Amino acid sequence: MKKCVFFVSDTSHWGPFHQLESLSRHWSTENISADVVQVSFEQPSGRPLKESTNFRFRQLILPRHNLFAFRQLEQFLRLVAPDTIFNWCGGPFVNLAARRTDCELIEAQFDRNQCRQNLSWKRLTRTPDLFVTNDSQLVEQRFGDDLPTRVEIISKMAGTATDDEKSGEVAREQLRSDLQISGDAKVVTSIAPLVPASSLKDLIWANDLLHCIRHDVHLLIVGRGPQQWRLQRFARTTESKNNVHFRDDLGDVAINGADCYWNSLSEAEPEGVLTAMANGIPVVSVIHSLDQDLLQHQRTVLGVERGRRDQFARWTKYVLEQSESIARMTCQAQDYVHRTRRHEIIVEQFERVFLGEMSGHPA
Repeated sequence: MKKCVFFVSDTSHWGPFHQLESLSRHWSTENISADVVQVSFEQPSGRPLKESTNFRFRQLILPRHNLFAFRQLEQFLRLVAPDTIFNWCGGPFVNLAARRTDCELIEAQFDRNQCRQNLSWKRLTRTPDLFVTNDSQLVEQRFGDDLPTRVEIISKMAGTATDDEKSGEVAREQLRSDLQISGDAKVVTSIAPLVPASSLKDLIWANDLLHCIRHDVHLLIVGRGPQQWRLQRFARTTESKNNVHFRDDLGDVAINGADCYWNSLSEAEPEGVLTAMANGIPVVSVIHSLDQDLLQHQRTVLGVERGRRDQFARWTKYVLEQSESIARMTCQAQDYVHRTRRHEIIVEQFERVFLGEMSGHPA
């Protein structure tokens, strides 16, 4: 039996860890022994894998000093002695420590911001034997002309509500209770890191425009990041200040209990968009070139030009008032992600690629 270790840095619900958690629920572990290690320089935030998964979870807190952190991670790898190291958005220290081992190194990367951080470590770290991503443009950004031996492009899987998760009316009631708002209030959710690139200020502005004609609409922003206090301060200056809510993490109920989902991210396959589509929640999204198949205006989403806050407000008003046409669009979106992003398809691709790499025979 092959022994493998997955390294992650952030275990918040919405992010790369969400994909690993979804993968672990369905991945057959007959031929592998799998551990997931959260690498952190402070008391880890987020949450461990759910008990229903097939992977074991542990946490590794590293010292702040770069040299000591590297040595501790290196000692950990010698102790565990894995056959394969999976750097699942775990940061450059994993590839650096892997230089002293002869085991296979597989890197999975879905975050452009983290790729930019890894560039400063490029010459020191080991090039992975296999690089997996959902964004072909991210490969060039990560490696330039110095490509790894193998590169695989695999789409993210869409998350749907399971029997033990809150969905439908239960999720709606729970979300409004968490936000302490009226039971018949409308909720628009957006999930993104609280950084300038997420353009969340545009969404707060759009909610203020919508508030001029709909006082019952509340904007929920889910995420963490350095811009949190600036966004909260800006929200307090708007007329709709009582209708803007910030939360670190609410799990699936943040989307399953919403009336509409807003996406302002210009990245490939945002977690929130896939989950909203899979669960029949209407999506109003910025349209960009990375997701031309996924983001089809008035077929799978209602499209917005970047920076056009008025379009976010106008299309959301349409979502709340044109139930019949919106129902057709959400059905089309749901059908599309179920055909192309359901877990059976994506897990099969990961198993083929990863287990093929671990056996020493590329799939």
